[in-house]
Amino acid sequence: MRRRLEVTPQARRDVAAILEWYRQNLGAKSALKVAKTLRLRTAALAAGRVRGVETAPSSQCKRAAAKKHVIIFSIEADAIRIARIVHGAQDLEAIVESLDDGAPDESA
Repeated sequence: MRRRLEVTPQARRDVAAILEWYRQNLGAKSALKVAKTLRLRTAALAAGRVRGVETAPSSQCKRAAAKKHVIIFSIEADAIRIARIVHGAQDLEAIVESLDDGAPDESA
């Protein structure tokens, strides 16, 4: 079942920062490859081809790998809501905990 894709402002900032890092450190071609990987993975989530895995038993968030990055999202009735996109080496538990605690993601 195809769902609408909602991307929070924080997730958009995450992607911008990731792509800028790749552009500055590894060049534009690498940044384009990462952008394509993230775009394809989020599209697969929306299309239902990727389910993701639970981040913690008590959390509503799920995660899906996109090579070196992790997409943190939740599934709503008719939408996939992308909350964060981070590097896999980051403290995912702390990031998810801040989302579960209701830390503002500035989605308005």
